[in-house]
Amino acid sequence: MSYPSTPFYLFANDLNLLAMGINGWGVLDGLAVSEKAAGADMSVDVASGNALVTKGTVKVAFAGGNVVIGAAEDKPRKDIVVLSTAGVLSIIKGTKADANPVGKTGIETKSPAPPPIPADQVTLAEVWVPANATSIINAYITDRRTMVVNWNAV
Repeated sequence: MSYPSTPFYLFANDLNLLAMGINGWGVLDGLAVSEKAAGADMSVDVASGNALVTKGTVKVAFAGGNVVIGAAEDKPRKDIVVLSTAGVLSIIKGTKADANPVGKTGIETKSPAPPPIPADQVTLAEVWVPANATSIINAYITDRRTMVVNWNAV
């Protein structure tokens, strides 16, 4: 997962991720999101890892797993992969909309916008779900992990 050399758009989520990281919410290690290793379909794999939540005072461990992206629709959308403070992995589904600018995908679009980050969730990735897609590949996944340090353990 890499950022394109062309401009990309900032959303409230980007600023929220920065604020959460400053407040000690984020990923300590691992938790990378990738296309399903056992054959691409409408799900993604999440690597094992650890996150810090509640202003860096609670460590959440996740053993790794797979989460299903909702079915594609007639227009693209952006979903986010999140991990709750209870260690539960889930997908927050975005709203479908025509891609703007036309011909661009993922973070190179201002529409559709990603859904807001729910309270008590650590964002791991943003997933571009193309119109009528039948599988999610790594090119559709943007790393949104905010890496943090557990200063209580240093």
